[in-house]
Amino acid sequence: MKKLSDVITAPLLLAVFGYATAQTSSTVSVKTKQTTTTNSSTPASSKTQEELMKITQELTNADSRDIKKVFEKYLADNYFHTGPGGKIVKKAEVLKSIEEPETATYLGTDFEDIQVQDYGNTAGLSLKGNYHSERNGEKITESYRATDVFIKQKGEGKILSVISPLDPLRVRKKNCTG
Repeated sequence: MKKLSDVITAPLLLAVFGYATAQTSSTVSVKTKQTTTTNSSTPASSKTQEELMKITQELTNADSRDIKKVFEKYLADNYFHTGPGGKIVKKAEVLKSIEEPETATYLGTDFEDIQVQDYGNTAGLSLKGNYHSERNGEKITESYRATDVFIKQKGEGKILSVISPLDPLRVRKKNCTG
């Protein structure tokens, strides 16, 4: 099986959001699981989880005409993505990568094992995603885990940080081989 980092077209991985710009169909399904709590957090309300998943789904479902606008809206100005080997990618690099050629066709993503921790103006989202794409006529599905940190800025939810196994810049490169 090909590695997801070799085939997806997502500028952000959206490893986390399972997003890509070349959409021919869009499928996002969500299976939820009860959240766990620790002494320093409160269980996420269903409202918090709905809000975080709404943002996640908007990023996942953005089509190629709207993607840059959607990413600008939801990535905090000080956003960073921690990928393989601890590589850090910042917001400007992610937005620039959106303009690069696409290498695969996005078919959909489904999310499961969703866990949310609410800390007031900060919340954590952990999930398992199954990313579906097609490249050179071959359908590819790969699972990944991701953790996102959301913050409230000016009353709106923004993504501050993403930790995932994908390199959000490499996956956009036209010369990726799979």
